[in-house]
Parts: sequence; C-alpha cells; structure tokens
Amino acid sequence: KNAGQIFLFDLEEDMGEQNNLAGQNSEIVEALQKRMAALDKEISSNARAPWTRG
Repeated sequence: KNAGQIFLFDLEEDMGEQNNLAGQNSEIVEALQKRMAALDKEISSNARAPWTRG
C-alpha cells in the first residue's frame, strides 16, 4: 500500500501520525536513510547463514 513512500512524524506533537513531515525535512530524511543503509550493511555483513535441516 505505502511501498516506497517515506514518512517522518513528530510524535510529540502528532501521536496519531497524521502530518507527514518528510517533504519539509529532506535533510533529516537523508540522514536517516544513510543511517538505515549503514545499519543494514552492518547487519548483513555480520549475519550467519540460516540454519537448515539436513
């Protein structure tokens, strides 16, 4: 439904997540995307192969 969409909310002011601030805060969005990519790379490089029966 929302695949590919980027969301950013101020949860202190908008607990219901009604006001998407991503378009107004591109620097924050970019920084968070870079951090997520770095974490994903770190997790992927340290992941063990899945256990299979066999």
